[in-house]
Order: sequence, then structure tokens, then C-alpha cells
Amino acid sequence: MIGTGYVGLVSGVCFSDFGHQVVCVDKSAEKLAKLQAGQVPIYEPGLDVATARNVPALVGARATVGVVDPQGRREGETPLPGVQWQDDPYAVAEGAEAIIILAEWNEFRALDMNRLAAAMSSPKMADLRNIYGREDVLAAGFVAYEGVGR
Repeated sequence: MIGTGYVGLVSGVCFSDFGHQVVCVDKSAEKLAKLQAGQVPIYEPGLDVATARNVPALVGARATVGVVDPQGRREGETPLPGVQWQDDPYAVAEGAEAIIILAEWNEFRALDMNRLAAAMSSPKMADLRNIYGREDVLAAGFVAYEGVGR
């Protein structure tokens, strides 16, 4: 997860709670230090309990994180040196276990779901912007889809 704020940390904890290996990165050393100490740097009801269960998976793991962000790449490259930045969402999906949509950029609104699913090792999607419908994503070959706010 890129960022340990209300979207990134909550999503990361949820994915970890479902059994996925999650790595959270943030440009704030203070937030990361709190997480490493088992403290939650934001308030979200119930997040402290779920975070306590999953702190080992949230920090220190060695996962590959690929990011496509047409608007934020320039600002994100320096504080996130371990991230593999890509311009092509299909390239970043190659071999990935999950895709998380965090932004509503036009580039993300017309993705070929069949192509994405075929490129992934275990196609799962968390759509935090509700761009796509659950049935369409699953019909394209994804094994799991979670939309937020539906």
C-alpha cells in the first residue's frame, strides 16, 4: 500500500486480515515508526484491533510493489524508492496477485479486464473508487473483487 492514511492503511489492514501479504510504505517516518511500535497513526473504529493482528505483515515484508500513477509519479518516486513505477497498467499487472485502484484517472476507467486478469498470477481487485462493477470484473476472470461503498 502506498500511504498509511485513511485509504492505504485501512485497505492494507483489510487485505492482511484476509491473509494477503501486504507492505505499507509512506513518506512519513513518524507514521511508519508508530506502526512498527504497534500504534495506529490514524483513527478508524476497529482499526487498532485489526492492525495489532497484522503488524508483522504490514511492515518489514519483502514484496514487490508496482505503481501506475499518471499524475503523482514525479512526486512519489523520491519518497518511495523501493516501488517499481510503470506507465503501463498491463505491465504492472504481469504476475501480480492483486490490483488496487486508488485513483479515478481516465486511464483507469477503460482498462481491459480480460487482459489484466490474464496477465496476473491470481487476479484479485480492490476498487476503492468503484469504477468497475463486480459482475463485469469476475466475468473477465478475476477470482475476487472488492468495491468500497457499494
